[in-house]
Amino acid sequence: MVKENFVNELAASVAEAAQKKQQEEYIRVLTRIISHSYDRAAAYTNLIILAGYAGMFTLWSFTKDYLNETIEIFIALMVGASLFIFCAWEVYKMIYSSRLIKKQAELVMEPLAPKEFQQRSEAITLSVNRDNIKLHNQWLFVLTVTIILGFGGASILMGYFVIKLLGM
Repeated sequence: MVKENFVNELAASVAEAAQKKQQEEYIRVLTRIISHSYDRAAAYTNLIILAGYAGMFTLWSFTKDYLNETIEIFIALMVGASLFIFCAWEVYKMIYSSRLIKKQAELVMEPLAPKEFQQRSEAITLSVNRDNIKLHNQWLFVLTVTIILGFGGASILMGYFVIKLLGM
């Protein structure tokens, strides 16, 4: 009876350890996928935003003479705030990325046994990927504010021209 209980407990412990290891591997892979997805989404979004700013400023420069001063200041405030927030976010990401690269570089420079190096490398990678997921949540907020301000300024510009075109 005691031997049977011991065997059952041992089997349950081994099964639990295997499940935990499988869960950790799943979390590691999922975290890597989410992190890479964020990087790609951010790069694509940055391209679209930069093209939008370029188009907005081009349109604005061609039509500037037709705007009254109040409208022009309001557009400049909205689009300028949008651009400032976008640039501030990119600088923040640049500093953040530099810190992560520094961590990885320090690991490479340390004389470690292969097993310890691999363990620390995996820990850093997991930490970086988890931080990237947190960064993604912050990015969504910054992106929302940037888009609202940028589209707000562009909408005012376009709306003003529609009003002028209709003779109001």
